Amino acid sequence: LVIDYITPSVIQKHLSKTAAKLAELSDDTLLSYPAMADPSKIMAMELMADLYESIAFVGKQDKLPIIPSKMIQITLKHGMSSLSPLAFVQYGNYCALIRQSYEVGMHYVKLGLALM
Repeated sequence: LVIDYITPSVIQKHLSKTAAKLAELSDDTLLSYPAMADPSKIMAMELMADLYESIAFVGKQDKLPIIPSKMIQITLKHGMSSLSPLAFVQYGNYCALIRQSYEVGMHYVKLGLALM
């Protein structure tokens, strides 16, 4: 499977990149982010949301963090889509439940809910 090529180091690279980009932006900036307009990026977000469910279903939960991380990176570059809030909530869950950064996790879950 292609998913097997996603190693822990690749996942960590994407998570670090996402955390660094998010650290540069305030909540107010994110809450007023422009809408995503590029149909190909909107479709990519839809495919990644579906992929997240598929990866969970086939038992590759260790690969899951790369999906919301990449969705947030696309959001920050191309604007908010209807699925961006989901990515922030999933990222927050990862921060809280896996990394045990509860405050950071709660922050991004609340941000995702505010974006809905």
